[in-house]
Amino acid sequence: MIAEGTRSKSSSQLVPALGAFATGRFLNVPYIALLALALSGALAVLLHRAVYGRKLSAIGQNARAAWLAGVDVHRTRCLAYVLCSMIAALTALLLAATSGGASLDMGVEYMLISIAVVVIGGTLVAGGKATIVGVWGASMFLFLTNAPLNALGADAGVRSIVYGVLIIAVTVAAGGKAVR
Repeated sequence: MIAEGTRSKSSSQLVPALGAFATGRFLNVPYIALLALALSGALAVLLHRAVYGRKLSAIGQNARAAWLAGVDVHRTRCLAYVLCSMIAALTALLLAATSGGASLDMGVEYMLISIAVVVIGGTLVAGGKATIVGVWGASMFLFLTNAPLNALGADAGVRSIVYGVLIIAVTVAAGGKAVR
């Protein structure tokens, strides 16, 4: 539910087109999947082909060296946080539209999964290296990990433990590799 003054409305009542988009399909492919692919492509170009992506990578590898090379570290980081926040807001809107409403704790169960996808996908936690293909591969891996857990009737706590163990295992296996 979304508060509007003293009244509350479900998100699908607020914007019917958003609900239609969230549940719609094109050639039997959900619009949300097409949006995710388009956004992934745009982010891949931004990270690997644009000057901004090189600046962001340089900051992740060594912020002081990037600053000495003339990169505005504060501005680049600030823009990264703004972009991440915009993507998170879009995701929250689509999640609310898909489920027909919203609540304050709606996406809590996805927090650990998103961290697991990033770590398993090969993105260095300290920064400096990220691949969109790795994130997609990790997403597929976790989906294939989650399916049998759901089939066995595992509750959310068991799934969280599995994701936590995977994060720890990948972090240990990576051994704190530094970018060169």
